[in-house]
Amino acid sequence: MNNHKLHGGNFTGPGPRAVVALLVALSTGALVACGSAPVDGVPANRAPVDGGSGGGGDTTPPEIPPAAPGVIAQRLTRLLWRDEALAGEISARLRAPVQARAVQELAREMLQDPRARSGVGRFFGWWLRSKLLLGFTPEGEPVDDPLLASMRKEVEAYGSAVVLDEDGTLDTLMFAPYTFVDARLAEHYGMSGVEGEEPTRVPYGSPNRMGLFTSASVMRTFSSAYPVTWPVRRGWLVRSALLCTALPDMSPPEEPALGRSIRRQMIELTAPASCATCHGELNPPGFAFLRFDSMGRELADDGGEPFDTSGWITGVPGEPRYGDVRELLEILKELPEVHRCIASLLMHYATDPLSHPNAVVPEALAPRVASLAAAFGRSGRNLRELLLSVVGTPEFLGEQELTWGPPDEQP
Repeated sequence: MNNHKLHGGNFTGPGPRAVVALLVALSTGALVACGSAPVDGVPANRAPVDGGSGGGGDTTPPEIPPAAPGVIAQRLTRLLWRDEALAGEISARLRAPVQARAVQELAREMLQDPRARSGVGRFFGWWLRSKLLLGFTPEGEPVDDPLLASMRKEVEAYGSAVVLDEDGTLDTLMFAPYTFVDARLAEHYGMSGVEGEEPTRVPYGSPNRMGLFTSASVMRTFSSAYPVTWPVRRGWLVRSALLCTALPDMSPPEEPALGRSIRRQMIELTAPASCATCHGELNPPGFAFLRFDSMGRELADDGGEPFDTSGWITGVPGEPRYGDVRELLEILKELPEVHRCIASLLMHYATDPLSHPNAVVPEALAPRVASLAAAFGRSGRNLRELLLSVVGTPEFLGEQELTWGPPDEQP
């Protein structure tokens, strides 16, 4: 992809040969699996979640032998303080048989400790695949390790601030008009007045940005190898991280066409039947993020055309439609499917953080996840309360260590 440059938001350069090659790949089925899952070497295989935050079925807690206080203390410090070695000071606070309410009260106290900032922040990095910021970068982009490190800090600082300092809600995580940047990341955003290496709360200053899911860090994580915007990877952000949908993991064989609307291009090139099934789920929610290039910067236009960020969400009742990213997030925050997905991810992380986030929900845990999701919805989508609910479950407190899947290849 030599001699291709990004000029004023438009990707220009020789393109017809690339278009032809991509069309051939599509027509012959070479792009079988939609090509845009985050490239982390692990196929997405989390089972789709069904509707209804109440979940249905038997949600009676199973009889699970409780673990010893020392084991539970290790789990708590791993989850909340990011360090199992600190379990000694917590273990002394627990008495066998350990009671759920006692653990939840202790967890509340632990969340007030400064060490919780690191522990809580790490969950958000795990959930939103911040490790992928170590991977490839768009060709020709002046990306350096300090910038990628700053982006990882943005995700963790944002999540921990919402849970520990703000109201703890998914709404704030999605819509707060600010982010957390150090001097290096502020420069990338074009913000002024930020110094030092510690993340500082700074207003976005743009009506097109809100919350964590339009941050430069998340946009960069769910991006392509090309400096243009890439809707399919942003569709993966919605489908995988917020709806826990299982889709194949492939990468596009060719670069996008240059100098014309990415939206039009994606619709045309993914129309064949060999692509339509997956791209019908990925393209529409990805269109909401057309304004952001692969480095998470705002673009001036869509290949010379005005932005059309409208779309719809397949696979949920009514296939709701939206006009822009704010409307998309407003829909998503209310969906029982999203509540179920987040509940399963937090339960997964609390009990088996070394396996891949896309691991299938164990069948035996499905009723528990449904119960947690229902409580999450009733709490006003409060992530802090969901966290406390998780540490009070028989599974978190049980003697048996849970396994959600094979170890993550890139922990």
